[in-house]
Amino acid sequence: MNISLLGNQAEACIKIEDTGIGISEASLPQIFNKFFRAHKLQQKEIPGSGLGLSIVKAIVERHGGRVWAESRPNAGSAFTIALPLQPQNGSPSPQPAVKVAGKS
Repeated sequence: MNISLLGNQAEACIKIEDTGIGISEASLPQIFNKFFRAHKLQQKEIPGSGLGLSIVKAIVERHGGRVWAESRPNAGSAFTIALPLQPQNGSPSPQPAVKVAGKS
């Protein structure tokens, strides 16, 4: 597995690559759909509900970002998340994760 951080003045990107079993070209457009399992017929021993990537997509898009995948069967997959460095129109402004007592 390889994780890379990339970016430019407009966005920050996180790319996660593996050398796993890959995803077929026919399945690739569907992998962000709820409950979709690319290998459900061939790989029943791979656990999961098919919700993970749809949740990732929803979170990324809520923050004004994009997510996509590239893959080749038997050669692995690469997933890229691109997030804007500035809030987009309609996107929430970043909020602090933790509030310190006495500070707003």
